Amino acid sequence: MRRLVLSDAGGRVIAAMDVRDHELAEAVIECRRRMPGLGLYVDGALVPADARLHLAFDSESTAAAPKAPQAHVAVAGNAAVDPERALSLMETLGRAFEDIRRAQVQTLSDLEGLSRRFGEMWIARERDFADEAARQRALTQKSLADVDLLGRSVKAAQLREVFAASGSGALAPVRPREQMRLVDLVNGFVRATMGGGQE
Repeated sequence: MRRLVLSDAGGRVIAAMDVRDHELAEAVIECRRRMPGLGLYVDGALVPADARLHLAFDSESTAAAPKAPQAHVAVAGNAAVDPERALSLMETLGRAFEDIRRAQVQTLSDLEGLSRRFGEMWIARERDFADEAARQRALTQKSLADVDLLGRSVKAAQLREVFAASGSGALAPVRPREQMRLVDLVNGFVRATMGGGQE
């Protein structure tokens, strides 16, 4: 059995698996084809990108090649990840992030719609308030005009009552065929102001 490890440029282990000797060449070719940018280690030795795989790693090539980070290989020792599964997981994560982005855009759009509707509702309420205030002001002015008219009517009625109370003969009636005399006017004025009279 051979240990096949895939790692990125920073040395972080992406996948690790155990491969039988007769399946090693096929596994290396498949890893190079599917994930060409990753570093590929067989038993801790880096496989060069341009190597033709007949893979007979002897002790000299193993000693000359840089070693894979051992801590990462030990951590991922039992976590053999199939490349297809890794791609599927990455696609799933991509879809999840896209769904989150769409949900965020929809939420922002909903909030914008709500704030616009709230603003329109607030403006309509203020407009209704201003219209009601104008209507109340017009009603108040009309009521004041009615009160003023009523006050004038009351004063006129009181004046009529004063004239009526001063007596029916307060003003001397004009005889149809006679001329009014100056004395008649003076007597009428005296009776109207004094409430009775001398002839």
